[in-house]
Amino acid sequence: MNYNYCMFVGNAGRAPEIRATNDGMQVASFSLAVSTWTRETEGVANAKAKATKEGEPIWLRIVAFGKLAETVEKFVKKGSQVLVAGRLSVREYTTKDGKERTSVEIIAQSIEVQHLEKKKQESEINVDEVDRQMQETNAGAQSDMVHQAA
Repeated sequence: MNYNYCMFVGNAGRAPEIRATNDGMQVASFSLAVSTWTRETEGVANAKAKATKEGEPIWLRIVAFGKLAETVEKFVKKGSQVLVAGRLSVREYTTKDGKERTSVEIIAQSIEVQHLEKKKQESEINVDEVDRQMQETNAGAQSDMVHQAA
């Protein structure tokens, strides 16, 4: 069985770009900075592993369609901590000057904006309402994908 599924937590590098396809479907895309971590063991006697942060973040391109794109437009801002679950997509294209390029993207199936306690208190947004709307939107987007796959 082959299964293409990935999950990332990171910070939005910029506000999402919003556009529409030729048939009117809304598309949102944004960059996500994800930290890299490794597990190190401290000798044979200490088999306990510890996580250590390493180097520069990995920048991922996140793409959302339809109702999920509308949710991204409303709630994802530059610096937002975001959990993204989806599938890896690789596509090839030609630039305007004729160069061949390859793009690796995460096609989002669900997105959750993480709310930090301090930001909850400062925000004018009703966080519970946002979470409820995002759950409804994510459920709708998943059912749309099931219908598209059928």
